[in-house]
Amino acid sequence: MAFEEMKHHLSELDKRVTDYVDDSLEYVELRGFKISMVLVTSLILFFLLSSIGLLFLFLVSIGVAMTVGDYLGGYKWGFLLVGAFYLVVGLIVFAMRRSINKVILRFFSKKFF
Repeated sequence: MAFEEMKHHLSELDKRVTDYVDDSLEYVELRGFKISMVLVTSLILFFLLSSIGLLFLFLVSIGVAMTVGDYLGGYKWGFLLVGAFYLVVGLIVFAMRRSINKVILRFFSKKFF
């Protein structure tokens, strides 16, 4: 009688452990799917907005260069000045790359974990 009861409890324990492991695996799969979908949609949105922003920046830069070139007596001076501006901005971003990297890591850490 005691062995039958113990056998019954062990089989019930085995079933519960199996159910727990199955549920845990499903949870991990769903969490991984959620994280991957958030990543994919974020990347698509980033590339879409970046391409629109770069096109806008390109066209505005041409307009500014031509306007500045009219005031300075030649388009080459306007384009040179706009190019120098972008060089300075690029050097500033390069100098601040570690702090920018930290901000990006914090953002994605909060988003995914």
